[in-house]
Formats: sequence, structure tokens, C-alpha cells
Amino acid sequence: MKHTTISVSNCFAVFDRLVRRGLIAGAFALFIPILIASAQEVEWTRRMVAGPSPRCFHAMAYDAARGVTVLFGGLTPEVSYTGDTWEWNGKTWTQRYVEGPSPRGRHAMAYDSIRGVTVLFGGEVSYPGEDIADAQTWEWNGTAWTLRADTGPSPRVDHTMAFDTVRGVTVLFGGANNDFSRSGETWEWDGLTWTLRARDGPAPQRWHAMAYDSGRGVTVLLGGDFLAPTETWEWSQSVWKQQTVPPPAWQYDHEMAYDSSRLVTVMFGGYKYYSGSSDETWEWDGSDWARRAIEGPTPRHDHAMAYDSGRSVTVLFGGDNYPEGMADDTWELGAPCAAPVFTAQPIGGTFYAGEEIVLTASLNAATGVRCRWQHNGSDLTDSANYSGSTTLTLRINATDQSQSGSYTISATNSCGTAKSDAAVIEIDPCLADFNDDGGVDIDDVSMYFAYWESGVGIADVNRDGGIDGADVQTFFIRWEGGSCE
Repeated sequence: MKHTTISVSNCFAVFDRLVRRGLIAGAFALFIPILIASAQEVEWTRRMVAGPSPRCFHAMAYDAARGVTVLFGGLTPEVSYTGDTWEWNGKTWTQRYVEGPSPRGRHAMAYDSIRGVTVLFGGEVSYPGEDIADAQTWEWNGTAWTLRADTGPSPRVDHTMAFDTVRGVTVLFGGANNDFSRSGETWEWDGLTWTLRARDGPAPQRWHAMAYDSGRGVTVLLGGDFLAPTETWEWSQSVWKQQTVPPPAWQYDHEMAYDSSRLVTVMFGGYKYYSGSSDETWEWDGSDWARRAIEGPTPRHDHAMAYDSGRSVTVLFGGDNYPEGMADDTWELGAPCAAPVFTAQPIGGTFYAGEEIVLTASLNAATGVRCRWQHNGSDLTDSANYSGSTTLTLRINATDQSQSGSYTISATNSCGTAKSDAAVIEIDPCLADFNDDGGVDIDDVSMYFAYWESGVGIADVNRDGGIDGADVQTFFIRWEGGSCE
């Protein structure tokens, strides 16, 4: 399969030129369903993180056992395929420096939840002067890549895969062979053997998308390819069935992932004939396609998507928007992102050395929040004098005036950061200097009992909200403890 530099560098430059020159006509009717906003509110959120380099033609799958989205390979702006493995845990991208499949793109991946491995098949591998379709089957267990087979489906690119959790098999459909011919074959991988299941069903094609709907137990396919109509098909119990409802407009190289919390298959992007890359979000509920009226990633095709069931978000990375270039951004589609907001602030005051001081704060219902207390602007860690430094409740074992000062707490999640008001703490070094004369003597005893008998708040030395014998006991412990010298 030979390619010129132009045909590879922007993933679809050749086909764009064919369309613009009128060499590819709109041979099929375009069905444009009505724009519908779903009742359940979701939004795209860009995660401002560093990670893989800009790329297209990569693949992703969500490893539910380890709670990470796995990414492999792709085409870089330098017009070369990469063989790097990355994992996204919802906070950071981590590159896994391991041996594995040779650099490639236009492959497919799916996560086998029964065996706990990510399955990779095929793709395009570079050789001097040409790019060749591959027929290897690899598996990633979170530690190492293992070559499992080099027989089964013929070498191909631009195919799709999804894991059928009911039948315990990885389903593969379509793709293009080295001679550019399209395949209409359906194969299944059980972890040991590839089995050809069907040659009928959707038209032979490439650049389509597929996802497994675990709520209904079917594999959903949305067609692509300018040589095949954009149709919706479902694979169940080894039979393909076409869905007759109008699909999104005629396009190719879109991506899909199944949102198991909302029971819909999400489709984003793709390349539309005569209008270029798309930024549309669509959803399939098993009966109808509905377009989501929401803003999100910029127009693109050849990106990758996977559904993170642990956090209930669809993850999207990279892609191409010819002629603007390739992307390296990470997006997530899920419930509206709520930044932390403090609903109750910590309160300071004056305390005696030797007391335990407790500072508390409260937050709204934001999720995924990480907290940290600061003293005079410096982060605290748990020690002999502090506990709860990463919780909403900080306990201070007051020993001396060095612990006086300003205490704040910050709260951070993927949506933003909040910082509390300052709670100013003053530590009184005189344990029982009730008359403020700089010494601790019998006069302080007389002063204390005057307050105690009058029920004045300052006599509540153990700060339990009442004035009683326990306060007298606490006072004498302090009084006997020393002086202000």
C-alpha cells in the first residue's frame, strides 16, 4: 500500500481534493435528522493537561479493571507513525515505556473485560518507500504487550472493533486491504482464535465507527466511506440488522463510544463531504439519532474515543482538521463540571498553648476534590502538631506562638480551584494569666473564679460550651503548668 507524502500528512488531503474537484459525487441521499437536545444535561470539558504529542490515526480503549484509558500509536505531524503507549487516569497522561507493536496507525483496539486485556489488531506499518497493512493481534495487560496471533483476518487498515460482553468476544468489521479493496467481513476473537462470522450485512467499507451497547447487548455500527452509504447497523447473536431511521449526514472517519450511564452511543466529529471536518455530537439510543446542541472540541476527524465507566465520561484525544493540522488536546463528555465552592469558612480565634484547635470548612457537591491546608501561605503536612491536612477538618496541637497566624484551605478538582477565607489563630503563651499582668500566680486564681462564678464565657477554658467543674480542673492544670517568662 504505497502513499505519497501529501496523502499521509493530513490523513485525508487526497479525498478532500477529490471532493473539491467533483470526482466524488453525492451518489447517496443525505439524511439530516432534526437537531434534538437530550433531556439529560451533559457537556464537553477540555482537560488542560500535557500528554501524547499531536496525532491522528491512533486508537484508544478503556481498561475498566485498572481505571485507565489506553492509547497506542498514531500518525504524527512529522509524517511518521509512532509506537508509544499512554494511559489516562482522569488526571494525568502517563507514558508506558515498554516494547510492543511496531509503530503504526489506522489500527483498532477494544478492551476484553473478561480477560482484562486490551486487544489490538492490524493497522498500517511503515516500510522504506511504502506503508503496509498488518495482520498481527496484540494484547496489553497493563504491564506488557504480547503478540497473540499473526493469522486470522487479512492485513487491513481503517477497520473497527468492539468487545461483546455477553458473548465474551471482540468483534471486528470491515477495513481496507493492501490493494485498497474494502472488506465486508465480520470476525470475532475469543482470546485464542479468530473466527469469520459473516460476509453479509453492512456494505464493504472503511472509516466507519463501532461501539458495543451493553445495555441492549448489541454492537452498533455507523457507516462511513464515500463508496458506501452512511447507515446504522446492529450486530447481535451473529446477525447484522440494519436500522432504518435516518442517520447523521453522509460522512466518514467519525468516532463512537457507548455511555453506559446514560445508555446511549456517542458519536463525535468526522469528515463531511463538501463541508470538511465536523464538530457535531450525536447520540444513538437504539431508536433514533439525536444531535446534541452543545459546544465542545474543534472540528476534527481521525481522533480516538473511549468511555471511562469509572468516572462516567467519554474521553476524546487528538485528531486532524485538514488543513489546520493535528491536535493534542484531551476532552471529556459527561455531567456538567462543578468547581468546588466553600459553603462554610474556617473560623479563627485566640487559644492557649496546649489546646487542640479544630478548624473546619464545608464544600458544595463538587466531585473529585483534593484539599490542602496552608499556614501563612505554606502547605501543611500531617505531623506531631497537625493532622487532617488534606481533609476539610484540620486539628492543631498548639504548642507555642509559632503556630499563630493565618490558616486557609484550598480545594481543587478538574473544573477549578477554590480558596477559603483566612482563619487567624493567636496562641496565648501564658497558660493561665487571667489578669494579663505577665505572670501566673494566686491573683490569676482569684480572677478566674470571679469569671467562673459569674458564668462569663472566658471561664469556659475547655471550650465545651459550658462552665462547670471540668473547666476548673483544666484551669488548674494550666495554672500549675508554668509562667509567661
